[in-house]
Amino acid sequence: MFRNQIISSDADATVELDCRSVILATDCSASRAIMMPPARGGCYLKVFWAVDQSTSDRVFTCVGEDTMVGNIHTVFTNGCTVVGVTSSTTTITCVDDVKTGSSLEFNCITDGLWVVGGNLFIDAIGSTPTIN
Repeated sequence: MFRNQIISSDADATVELDCRSVILATDCSASRAIMMPPARGGCYLKVFWAVDQSTSDRVFTCVGEDTMVGNIHTVFTNGCTVVGVTSSTTTITCVDDVKTGSSLEFNCITDGLWVVGGNLFIDAIGSTPTIN
């Protein structure tokens, strides 16, 4: 059975293996890591922002040898931009300017690779996510 996970503590968190949606329900006081579950073919995960992330970063981090690839659309007051996530990416840092209603989707079409997409609503182009 698949379930939702609400992250409401001001701490690093690990996404549970049987989770299909994560709700970020707190604005943390410091940068916090969100450890992704292992990327296994057929897995799907959607992350929702239920509060403004205005104080610190959220860092989505792969486990083991997993990587991410895809595109994240960022929408801000004067336009939008696309952040390309290259195939060697192991972390995505969403900086402290993500608004309520934003979301990221992670799909796994083959073991070891998350395909990421989504829309982040932000105040300024300088607040686009960084990838590593």
